[in-house]
Amino acid sequence: MVPTLTATLGVKGRRPVIGTRDCKDVVHTFASADLTTGAVTSRLYGSRTRARRKDGLSKTKRMQVAFAHHLLDVARAYPATA
Repeated sequence: MVPTLTATLGVKGRRPVIGTRDCKDVVHTFASADLTTGAVTSRLYGSRTRARRKDGLSKTKRMQVAFAHHLLDVARAYPATA
């Protein structure tokens, strides 16, 4: 989404420097909660547009890899009891 125009204060004769409200910095979160104990296992992943260009992975593939890492964290936190 493109932000709409808005009024700002500035010095007459000078162009003000204004940031945008489009929030291009995104944080993705994966979390799992144990309802009996209340323990939470979570991972945060920031938006990595420059890293994607270096490794050539699509956003979908990076999110799949991130979710797989989260599942490994959950498996380590709750080992099988058999």
